[in-house]
Amino acid sequence: MALHKDFNTLPTLGDAHNMFKDRNAETYLYGPIRDVFLKHNMEDRYGISLLHRHFSMGPNERLVEYGAVSTPWTLDETDDHEIEAMGGYVVPQNYRLDSDDDLLPFEYEMQYERPSGGNGIPPEFLYDLKQTLKKYNLSNVFGLRKRGPPTDLTLEVTNGRANIMIKPMELAGGLQTVEAFWTFGSGEPKKLQCAVLCVYCPLTHAHFYQHQSPL
Repeated sequence: MALHKDFNTLPTLGDAHNMFKDRNAETYLYGPIRDVFLKHNMEDRYGISLLHRHFSMGPNERLVEYGAVSTPWTLDETDDHEIEAMGGYVVPQNYRLDSDDDLLPFEYEMQYERPSGGNGIPPEFLYDLKQTLKKYNLSNVFGLRKRGPPTDLTLEVTNGRANIMIKPMELAGGLQTVEAFWTFGSGEPKKLQCAVLCVYCPLTHAHFYQHQSPL
């Protein structure tokens, strides 16, 4: 499995945001997509990600989050669900749908507890989510991402090929913000709980991400 090729086919942030706008994707986030999460009680475990990449990956590389940093790791194994490394396990964190209607991981995380096996995603939830994304032509716009624990490290800076989570800071004026991760609450039907914002500066090729406060 050419994992780096799968990752490299993800759109850039700008292209992903354009697809999001062109397909009126926000309307479906607030409606049928959110309804799928609430129907299956998955809103506390997963959210919806905007499929995009910030740099290219080489053969045998995976983007792995460890602590507050995500970097490419060179892993020779072809298993895309569980890899033993550095005394722990590299497991999927962010998924996309491929042309064969499978769920493919493209971002990973490092953990020390042994995974229980499989991806742990209920098949009924996954089926409904796939059908909803396909119905509204959003399978190549949105992915499925695990929710992490609450943290005050809510601003991510991409420097070279490292994504680093830091505490919030003032963003420079004039930079464009792009929402890139959404989670859902059970309050008002048209409310999202929080979002990740991406900010792209074309002069420095720096990317910034910021969590909004819960609604």
